[in-house]
Amino acid sequence: MDWNVMVQYLPQYEKAAWLTLRLGVAGIFWAILVGLVCAVLQYEKVPVLRRIVGAYIQLSRNTPLLVQLFFLYYGLPKIGIKTNAELCGIAGLAFLGGSYMAEAFRSGLEAIEPIQTESALSLGMSRLQTMRYVVLPQAVSISMPAFMANIIFLLKETSVFSAISLMDLMFTAKDLIGLYYKTAENLFLLAVSVLISLPLGILLGVLMTFKNPILKAILRVYLEFIRIMPQMVLLFLVYFGTTRAFGWDLSGETAAVIVFVLWGTAEMSDLVRGALIAIPKHQYESSEALGMSRVQTYWYIIIPQTVRRLIPLSINLITRMIKTTSLVLMIGVVEVLKVAQQIIEANRTASPNAAFGIYLTVFILYFLACWPISLLAGYLEKKWK
Repeated sequence: MDWNVMVQYLPQYEKAAWLTLRLGVAGIFWAILVGLVCAVLQYEKVPVLRRIVGAYIQLSRNTPLLVQLFFLYYGLPKIGIKTNAELCGIAGLAFLGGSYMAEAFRSGLEAIEPIQTESALSLGMSRLQTMRYVVLPQAVSISMPAFMANIIFLLKETSVFSAISLMDLMFTAKDLIGLYYKTAENLFLLAVSVLISLPLGILLGVLMTFKNPILKAILRVYLEFIRIMPQMVLLFLVYFGTTRAFGWDLSGETAAVIVFVLWGTAEMSDLVRGALIAIPKHQYESSEALGMSRVQTYWYIIIPQTVRRLIPLSINLITRMIKTTSLVLMIGVVEVLKVAQQIIEANRTASPNAAFGIYLTVFILYFLACWPISLLAGYLEKKWK
């Protein structure tokens, strides 16, 4: 590695880092504000606004940030709404983050016992005072772990901001049919990644519950590294980094599967670990007292409960993996978003305003792929709660 080159470009890295931090902080600020307002509207059960907020949350959580940014930056100007890259980055982050923050704050609000609100109202406090002095302080405290996790998630998502200045890398295409063809290709990449990462994640999750300190330390380092690193950075490391460091000639599809498997395995293993340690210890002890073997204890007692906890969470993970497939555009894989760019480029003269409709189509395609899965996860979670 040529360290002199790295030192030479350090000022540019510093400038880029400050830009990312500024956009990230601004986007997260508005995401917190949007999320808090949406959570309060849902908590207060405001009839019409509650439904609008619910629709917004589903739309935001079931579409990739990259597609949202492309729609804002390239689509909206075609219908006369002018904007710039920085504003689009902040708006996209706020749109995505607002839904995640709303769910975090909503869970905190719903954890407050109704008797506290009733007591505050009986003491003569207004609804606004009750919310400000009694409910919100406790709700914010309860939702703090999810709140901090969302901040880390949103900071990682800033890595895709660069994509809204890369339209000059487009190729030429001829046919809108390719958009639907590449949707199936995306889902194939996803299916391969899921089929590999789910069993590996289950295995690592079980290993994480073992008391071997060396094994736990190794798995913890792997988990934290993969979860903290943005997926786009991992794609770049595997696709470009391995070529430079080891001379490997990986295709974009292979690099994408490797990254999705590494990421999916890490996420799945943590879900499995959490589900296993959530089983009360006395259930293990009671089954042993009844003369059941270790295998019988797991087969008849632990695994059925763990599976019920895991299925909704696993389905949510699959929706996140579907959304993340949009990032393979950045390493040259011709997926849905790349085909959309090609169609726009091919029709730039004949239909200069096509970007709005085409990116809206991609937006809807991702939503239709993720929304039913998200609804299934919510249904199972409520049914088995």
